[in-house]
Amino acid sequence: MFSIPSWDGEATEDVVRLTKDPMATPPVTAKKKRKKPKKKKSDSVFIEPQKDQDSPEKSQAFAYKEAKQSLKKSKSLSSLKSLVKTSTSSLESVAESATHLLKRGIKFASLDDFANYMGGSKRKRSTDEDLPESSPKSKKAKTLDPAPFDREKLKVILDGESATKKENASGLSGAKSKLKSSRFRYLNELLYTQTGSKSFKMFKEDPHAFRDYHDGYMEQARKWPVDPLKIIITAILKMSGNPVIADFGCGEARLAKALSTFVVHSFDLVATDPCVTACDMAHTPLGSNSVDIAVFCLSLMGTNLKDYLKEANRVLKTEATLKIAEVESRFTDTPVDKFVHLVEKAGFSLKWKDTSQKYFVLMDFKKVDSGKKKMPELSLKPCFYKKR
Repeated sequence: MFSIPSWDGEATEDVVRLTKDPMATPPVTAKKKRKKPKKKKSDSVFIEPQKDQDSPEKSQAFAYKEAKQSLKKSKSLSSLKSLVKTSTSSLESVAESATHLLKRGIKFASLDDFANYMGGSKRKRSTDEDLPESSPKSKKAKTLDPAPFDREKLKVILDGESATKKENASGLSGAKSKLKSSRFRYLNELLYTQTGSKSFKMFKEDPHAFRDYHDGYMEQARKWPVDPLKIIITAILKMSGNPVIADFGCGEARLAKALSTFVVHSFDLVATDPCVTACDMAHTPLGSNSVDIAVFCLSLMGTNLKDYLKEANRVLKTEATLKIAEVESRFTDTPVDKFVHLVEKAGFSLKWKDTSQKYFVLMDFKKVDSGKKKMPELSLKPCFYKKR
């Protein structure tokens, strides 16, 4: 604060009042000889009084003018300081925002993009739509967005796998079936082309081979239009008394199970049931003249058929019955009548025959003598099953 000499003292007080400023320099004591004040680095404005003053009125007007200029400069200085403070605060805020954006991984292609993003006196909080495409949040959103679940496609895949498994299972089952059929045909051919003793030895060494043959035989039997064994069983049930029966080539002993009230001796190359006796059917353990009925149902197999007929004649009582059932196709080379004639040479006499059945021929013979005469060779065409 400073004072200006005046004649009336009133102007001095007004100037002092108008130039009040906290940033002003301390007041200068008025002296007769004024020294020029040293310039200090201060925000205050020093007004040097005018030496040459023509009149009191001019001096007073000049003082007012200088005081007003000083006041304007003072206000400008305050405004400048305020502007600097505001600018500094704004820069700090901008720097802080930029640092925050960098931490979030947000990048801008240019300064204009950053200015547009921060634009306005009041910054708006960015949303997911405002973020650049390269932001991590955008990438995360794209990563977490799964493709729609295609039920139909999955069903097609599963159905395809299921169909493949079925095809594989079907193929494996078909291969097994073909192998089994092939083995049956092989064993069946051996039984027709070798003697009964060789067949008995073969199955004794390999019992599973007989099971394979028997399974194949039963599969073929299920395809027949008529079962010849049932016809024989029905005929026996009509006979009087309780005849003793010998079943040659019994298989699963179906005849014995059907005629449980009768005495039935069951024979085959392999015993598939406890009531079956495994043996060569040309040599059974039965005593001579001990049987009332001898049955050969599709069992005249091998190259030594006359040996089977001789054994049947041995165990049968006189006037006893011999029942034979064979496949019709086997009588191609040896007709039925010729076959009957050869059987009669073995000590039998034809009682009855039935050629009306489809696929099969049935005959009943009666034992008339011991058949000690020399019997000619007897053969029937082998029953081979074709490959299908």
